[in-house]
Amino acid sequence: MAEKGFGVKEINLIGASGTPTIESPNNLNLNAINVAISTNVSIGGTLSVTGNVSVGGTLTYEDVTNIDSVGIITAREGIKIPDDKYVYLGSDNDLEITHTGSNGNINNKTGDLVIRTLGSGDDIFIDAVDDVNIRVQSTDNAITCIGDGAVTLHYNGGAKLATTNTGVNVTGTLAATAVTGDGSGLTSLPAATPTDSDIQVAYTVTANGSSAYRFAGNGVVSTADDPDLYLIRGQKYRFINNSGGSHPFQIREASGGTAYSTGITNNGASSGNIDFAPTFDSPAQLVYQCTSHSGMVGNIYLRDAAGGNTTVGVSTFSGKVTIESSVNPTYNKGNFGPGSLTLQNNSADNTVDFSQGIVFTDNANNESNGGWVHAAICTVGTTGYNGNIIFGVDGNGAANNNLSGITEQLRIANDGFVSFGGDADLGFIRSGTNTLQCKTNGTLCTEFAANQRVRMPQVYSTNGSNMRDVQIESDGTLCAGNTSIRLSKKNITSQSDVSWLYNLNPVTFNYRKKIVDKVTGEHTYLEEVEEETSYGLIAEEVETIKKDFCFYNNNKLAGVHYNQLITPLLKSLQDQKKEIDILKAEVAALKAK
Repeated sequence: MAEKGFGVKEINLIGASGTPTIESPNNLNLNAINVAISTNVSIGGTLSVTGNVSVGGTLTYEDVTNIDSVGIITAREGIKIPDDKYVYLGSDNDLEITHTGSNGNINNKTGDLVIRTLGSGDDIFIDAVDDVNIRVQSTDNAITCIGDGAVTLHYNGGAKLATTNTGVNVTGTLAATAVTGDGSGLTSLPAATPTDSDIQVAYTVTANGSSAYRFAGNGVVSTADDPDLYLIRGQKYRFINNSGGSHPFQIREASGGTAYSTGITNNGASSGNIDFAPTFDSPAQLVYQCTSHSGMVGNIYLRDAAGGNTTVGVSTFSGKVTIESSVNPTYNKGNFGPGSLTLQNNSADNTVDFSQGIVFTDNANNESNGGWVHAAICTVGTTGYNGNIIFGVDGNGAANNNLSGITEQLRIANDGFVSFGGDADLGFIRSGTNTLQCKTNGTLCTEFAANQRVRMPQVYSTNGSNMRDVQIESDGTLCAGNTSIRLSKKNITSQSDVSWLYNLNPVTFNYRKKIVDKVTGEHTYLEEVEEETSYGLIAEEVETIKKDFCFYNNNKLAGVHYNQLITPLLKSLQDQKKEIDILKAEVAALKAK
């Protein structure tokens, strides 16, 4: 071929078989705006491209072990790597990223794995649709974050601190160098191990000249002279005598009396500590007194345990009150043992005397006469030592500061009969399980049974006049029959065909005697029958002819609405009258011929 250049518009290499070959001893340069190859290209050596390579379809590298790029590889639509294949980073593949088909993994095999942000104010977020777990030693939980739930911190795999919807639960010991807040919400905190010689309350004792002692500590006013002290038996008190050394502090049985020695250490010391642990049977009252100045004296009142109490004042009790007598006086029923509160009533049998009971007063205005009496409770003894309890109320409209306005409003008799308004013959009594009876003069008027039935035995045998039927609405309300006014009704339609009346089967019968369950109300019918003959219909037969005239209890057929048969019978009577009038007219016409 000539060495000089020549122009060729198109080269077609066509052959029946074989592979056409273009050979060059040196480089083969193709210099064009675009080089288009419409079929496959196989390159056995190295393809060097100084410009860009554009691939319109998929560029597939078959049997390629490595792709060596000097510059940056930009993947505009992302990089897709199949499951169980890896992305390696590092000279020795130190960091690998893979997806196993169920989990995504980042494995760092050399050095530490550091995740950081380098921009000021940039944060790191770990977002999970469900939970987040941070484990150490491959399997031990360190931090567990439950979706919509707790965050738990672990030690060596064991949970130690977990958040809840109300706070934090700590398992084990919580050690802190400081805790802020007033601690009012902390409970069940362990205290230091106590000893049997601990001091529970301490008072610092000083002097107001030589006329009085003064105390600083819980419950006392530090500027008060010779204040009353109230101590609890079984607790230990310390009096720190800082009165100046010339006022010996001594606890005595009485002013000017003998020194009290039980449970006291260093009694009568001029300075330092005087410890006092009142025993459970210590007297109700002692005194403290200066042995050098008798005018420096005050009272000590002891409370609780087996001893008595003095100067109690007004006490308000929110729980149980126990009054116990240590001695059983002759002819006194007041000693019933622990837990009993006894009020002795010495009124005559059947005599209501509220002055020997409990009286409720109101003295909100601090009246000098003690205020107003509102109510009272007392008991009444009857023959045979039976007892009634009476509740009285002040209801005469006057401002009474005595019992004159109290009248009986409720009485509970010994048999449980409850009467009202001072009428002991009218009231209610429980006659059986879940059954309540109303009685007057000992006669049963009304009974409310456990099966929700109401019985009035006196009504059945009583005649009356100017009476109306009593019916019961679906909600149990008693009423005097259905209303017939138009305003109360809708869907009003005149009755037409009542020929079904002729299919009804009127019968006579005797009612079976029955037993009614007191709880469920279910009937058990017996073979024995009532003597009286009754007239009526059979509900099952009526149901097949005209179901509208049957009623049901809990979807169970119960009976027939006899009162609703009146209007169909009236309609039938009207229809028969029309027929009779027609027949009369026809007969009259025949007679006239």
